[in-house]
Amino acid sequence: MSFRILLYITLFTAVASCKKEDYEIVNLSGNKVLAYGHGGMRNSPLYPINSLESVSKCISLGADGVEVDIQMTADGEFVAYHDRFLSSLTNKSGKPHELTLSQVTSASYEYIPYTDYKIASLESILLLIAGREKRISLDCKAYIDDYSYAEKRVFFEKYATQLIKILDKYELNSKVTIETQAPELIEYLNSKSDYLIYYYPFSVAEAWSKNKNFEFDGISIDNEHISKEEVVEFHKKGLKVILWGTSSNKENEEAMRKSPDMIQSAKVKHLVKITR
Repeated sequence: MSFRILLYITLFTAVASCKKEDYEIVNLSGNKVLAYGHGGMRNSPLYPINSLESVSKCISLGADGVEVDIQMTADGEFVAYHDRFLSSLTNKSGKPHELTLSQVTSASYEYIPYTDYKIASLESILLLIAGREKRISLDCKAYIDDYSYAEKRVFFEKYATQLIKILDKYELNSKVTIETQAPELIEYLNSKSDYLIYYYPFSVAEAWSKNKNFEFDGISIDNEHISKEEVVEFHKKGLKVILWGTSSNKENEEAMRKSPDMIQSAKVKHLVKITR
């Protein structure tokens, strides 16, 4: 084989490998997949997950929006924090819902390289989102396993009321999706607002089971726990699908092939590239 032919084959292979895949998206969002950062930049070596700085960096990369974990504080405000206990990531102890906003936001992340950062309030993140014409998905956490049935209902009614209050303040209705595992929160949000609500199941079977009893607009599920065919079935019922848990280029591409309505990824830059 001549050198010229070998060079041609090599160049052709390289160009073919760089060609953007045509995913042939078919979904309920105009056949377009929205690219969101998961917790901002999620596994960033520079910024802690859910921090204001992480959200800002995500948006600067061209993402359509960002997913943030939120919890309600004792005084009815909201903070961006994922874990059950503050002590798992910061220099404070207790649960966010046991402390006031000022107490939680004064907590510093305890581990290098995050020690210069503090927990962000939801309001600070909404200000950033509203000012940049971006979207946000709120994963509503509530670690109240020890509450009685009656106590949970009181808690979630307050949660819904306070969340709607702050979202209405910034007129973000069309830019917000709300994710939750709590049927009580779904009930109160539906009765008080028209925000888009996504149920957060551990499995596809659980999602179908809950859909018989509670009204929601879609599901938010780990990419590993649902197939392309199952995404299609939810779409047939008018339910949108958010996929999360992708942390590599390969996983982003696997999620894209399922034609979801949104992907929440730790690999934001790559996700933005393949969704355009």
